[in-house]
Amino acid sequence: MKHKARIGIVVLAAVIVFTLVAGNVFAFSNVENDNCSKSGCHDSLTGMSITTVSTIDVAPGETFQVDVVATGLGTDLVLRIPAGIENNDDFTIVIPTGTDGAGRVDDNDAMDLDPADEAIHAIYNITAPAFAGAFTLAIYAAQHTPSSISSLITVNVVQESGAAIGAPSTNPEVPGANQEFNVTVSVTSEETITYVRLQYSINNASTWTNVTMSELSSGVYSGIIPGFQNGQLVVWRIVAADASGVETVSPTLTYIVGQIPVEPIDIPQFHYGWLLGAPALFFAYL
Repeated sequence: MKHKARIGIVVLAAVIVFTLVAGNVFAFSNVENDNCSKSGCHDSLTGMSITTVSTIDVAPGETFQVDVVATGLGTDLVLRIPAGIENNDDFTIVIPTGTDGAGRVDDNDAMDLDPADEAIHAIYNITAPAFAGAFTLAIYAAQHTPSSISSLITVNVVQESGAAIGAPSTNPEVPGANQEFNVTVSVTSEETITYVRLQYSINNASTWTNVTMSELSSGVYSGIIPGFQNGQLVVWRIVAADASGVETVSPTLTYIVGQIPVEPIDIPQFHYGWLLGAPALFFAYL
């Protein structure tokens, strides 16, 4: 009787180990699949295709449409514009949005204009970056597996008149107490640039202080915002004009002195099966 009870405990412990460890392995495989959907680890699948434009010219901050047709191998076909790929994070997906994430369209869902299986026809409304420049928008089609195919669209954000202000770079990302904030930016125009100014405000844009930006090299300008005490909100922007007389104003940006953004940390999952099952196996043989 005691021998049978011991066998029963061993079997139960083994089931615990198998179930919980398998659950963790499955969870890790899902994480791996998610990572694949956000990286370049995709393999092309025969029978899948994406048809859309290759180049679009838009104005800074303009909302434009992208017509996308995808075909696949089954009804689990999905279109996505994943974050962290190319310049996708610089765009704002206006339509579609939903609980599954902005830019996702599943085969035969409400956003799919093609009623047939194994095909998706979607029209995206997307807002371009606020700064001038060439950006790459990546659209993926997948079958709910780590494998997918992608289509890359070059979006040229063009300032139609006046000087074109590119996306600025800063050093440091966020200054500490009494530390200067250096801003570098590309400003171009078909006309002669007459001035480039870095404007900042410490009273929530009620008044602005001008800093003349100096040209470091052809079309590249630099300016410095002085240091302030920790906790000070600083609002800043770039203003440029050319010989046409048109003044271009960049989007307004902000930082709080001493408050450096913290990136989220992914905590790996623990194999609880070993924690619960291994002691059970040990005590079963006592």
